[in-house]
Amino acid sequence: MSGTALAKILDKHCLEGHNFPEWFQNLKIILICEKIAYVLDKPFPHQPPGDDVTEEENAQYVKHIQDDTQAKCYILASMNSELQKQHEHMDCAIDMIAHLQELYGEGTRNRRFSAVCELVKTKMVKGAPVH
Repeated sequence: MSGTALAKILDKHCLEGHNFPEWFQNLKIILICEKIAYVLDKPFPHQPPGDDVTEEENAQYVKHIQDDTQAKCYILASMNSELQKQHEHMDCAIDMIAHLQELYGEGTRNRRFSAVCELVKTKMVKGAPVH
């Protein structure tokens, strides 16, 4: 898939909040296509490898950092500007997704739906002032 095709997917499916599940599914497709979806599952290596690491371990660390940066760019590029401002200073992609799931994930959607249902069920007392 070309960069142009990926850009079209991102443009068409910008995260606004309410559309988190659909957006997240499209983001995962893009990250899988780019072979960097693992950054959403593997903990971010906050510490650079020490002096006693092999070249291979160091190369894996550098690759993870580069792939995470690319994933963060895809995430930020596919958000509205308000969400970009909230997330642009986060350290890694996995933290960004965890925060977004907390804000807009299925559990949050269900709690909001329940709260709205409770509000709809409440009745105003006759003669009570309306504010």
